[in-house]
Amino acid sequence: MTADGEAGKAMEFIPLPLEDEVMAAVKRYPGRVTYFIRNSVLFVYPGITTAKVRRVLMRLEKVGSVKRVPSVYARDIAWAVTEAGQA
Repeated sequence: MTADGEAGKAMEFIPLPLEDEVMAAVKRYPGRVTYFIRNSVLFVYPGITTAKVRRVLMRLEKVGSVKRVPSVYARDIAWAVTEAGQA
């Protein structure tokens, strides 16, 4: 049940400023790994950690805005915007 009492209704995704900045970075640099995306938002969010950016990316992945793509690095996750995320 949702906060407004409606059962079965999907929760609406409301973008936050950090999520907007991360989405913009993924759009600017498709196929880049998490730490690269973190470095690109570091200017706007000084001190932000790679783990925090990864959590934001995973939330965006869950709602279908970004997806994981193959990386040249074995242990790193690369990201790209989905068709739904282009809107």
